[in-house]
Amino acid sequence: MSDCHREAIEKVVTLPKVTKDVGEMLSKAHTEEKEDNRECLLTILSSIRFLARQGIALRGDGDESDSNYMQLLTLRGEEDTKG
Repeated sequence: MSDCHREAIEKVVTLPKVTKDVGEMLSKAHTEEKEDNRECLLTILSSIRFLARQGIALRGDGDESDSNYMQLLTLRGEEDTKG
């Protein structure tokens, strides 16, 4: 048995023990991304509900970036501690 063959056999035996399954890693990353997206959506919906309860219009006088909604989201984004 050559050195190259021994090395290949060793890698086949030890590699699965030290590496994680790619599908498992992708699934975990996908789950974390879904949780982050859900938190963002809940923040957006909470902001809309706040403006609606106060009777404040979502849109501004013309410039979308200057709307009440965007200003509230900007404020809430600055307060986000996740960074």
